[in-house]
Amino acid sequence: MHRILLLFFLHTAINIAAAQAPKPTLKVLATVNIESRFAEIDRMQQLYVVTDDHTVQKYDNKGVLIKTFNENRLGSLTAVDVSNPFQPLLYFEEYQTVVVLDRSLSELYRFNLNDLGYVQVDAVGISSDNQIWLYDANNFMLKKIDSRGNIQKEGPDLSATLRDDFLPRKLIEQEYSIFVNDPDYGILVFDLFGNYQRTLQILGLNYFQVMQQQLVWMDSEATLHRFHLYSLQEVETDLSALGLATKDLKQACWAVERLCLRYSDRIVWYEFL
Repeated sequence: MHRILLLFFLHTAINIAAAQAPKPTLKVLATVNIESRFAEIDRMQQLYVVTDDHTVQKYDNKGVLIKTFNENRLGSLTAVDVSNPFQPLLYFEEYQTVVVLDRSLSELYRFNLNDLGYVQVDAVGISSDNQIWLYDANNFMLKKIDSRGNIQKEGPDLSATLRDDFLPRKLIEQEYSIFVNDPDYGILVFDLFGNYQRTLQILGLNYFQVMQQQLVWMDSEATLHRFHLYSLQEVETDLSALGLATKDLKQACWAVERLCLRYSDRIVWYEFL
């Protein structure tokens, strides 16, 4: 009985403390008037903005443009993985081509997945040792390959776990796990050997981040969610309650000391004070 009462009071105290926690204060660092398709932020708080079908602009953590990369021969740029800020990965799904850059957005190498024996790969990501993770839909497997197509790791057959219509749109390795997202299915979590662990039933996400042991995303109501992957606690922040404009807000990128908001016609950098 005493233990139950103690747990009750602890739970109540935590809720009261959370309710009384001061709202974060934000300072505008920069505003760039630009139309964009999507953005990604790395652990150094640098923002990568995809401005059209084939152009990436890299900004520092104060909103100053550093470098630009353009590739207009491979169709639309599908994904940018900046898990390693020193080797950003670009994926052009239409041509099944992976392009890996250095920190100055100069090309290091590229390869075509079809040439390596893979057909219609929907999502790829870079690993912590600069190999490539991909989901092989033909074999229902998560695989890790090098730039020559040699398999470094291969998970088990997931045909008994996944539906035939599983269509991943984002794949990233962070926090010693691989996260594979299908907006209609949820986020599948794998270990670093490609073994399936669990599914996070968070649906409808086209963009999310994994940073500091947290899964971060913004919902359609402009509420920022931070879900701790180990404690399973979730913190919600109403961006409009912070005095931020939410009309035409397309995306929120969080990086501990920075919050970058992407609107239809501009991007605004904020610093947490």
